[in-house]
Amino acid sequence: MTDHTRLGDQVEALLVSQAVLARHSASEIRAPFRVLWDFDGVVADTEPLHDQTYRELARRRSHHLEPGYFDELVGRTEQSIWARLIELGFPAQFDDVDALMQERQEAYLQLALETLQPTWVATSMVAHFAARGAEQLIVSNGDPQSIARLLRKWRLDDSLTIARRTPSEDKMELLRRLCVPPVIVIEDNGRFLEAARQAGAVTVAVQNSFNASQELQADIVVSIIPGPDE
Repeated sequence: MTDHTRLGDQVEALLVSQAVLARHSASEIRAPFRVLWDFDGVVADTEPLHDQTYRELARRRSHHLEPGYFDELVGRTEQSIWARLIELGFPAQFDDVDALMQERQEAYLQLALETLQPTWVATSMVAHFAARGAEQLIVSNGDPQSIARLLRKWRLDDSLTIARRTPSEDKMELLRRLCVPPVIVIEDNGRFLEAARQAGAVTVAVQNSFNASQELQADIVVSIIPGPDE
């Protein structure tokens, strides 16, 4: 496993490619390979914006969210996040979840379109894998419509396709269904990285501001945490 030091974009992409070659036989590598991208915290550093907009909806209702409330919620579907917040005292009923989701998504998307940019991991590696004919899919619990709007704005929609869950699937089930070697999985959540490793994927862990204290296990670990001069 590499150090957590951020490497040059093209060097890091080359390391990922070499990891695929080392993991799979030459005959498998001749076939097109697949790259499964998480979106939140990987393609874009969205977690601070999600946190900000949940706090904004709480502020509109004169409700205080405790520091660190979002730590246990990262990686969940929005529906389950709202269910948990209501359990913790958010002033709403479970029947209000759909309306809360719509209100927050509107606030999040406006903020994201105004301020968000893709990470260096995405801007370098998406192009690198596209040039090699990889099938690249977004596997995320996030809102597909919001993700699609952002991918179009960043001109990544020609290379990245959003994988759609069936009504009975969650992200873990979707990941396991799509995680067929030769495959690379780029994730910031240890649980999904472990599932990908068990399925035989080459794994790339992305450290960000919300998982910086975690020891992520993967073939390669990179960071999108800004340095002191950024």
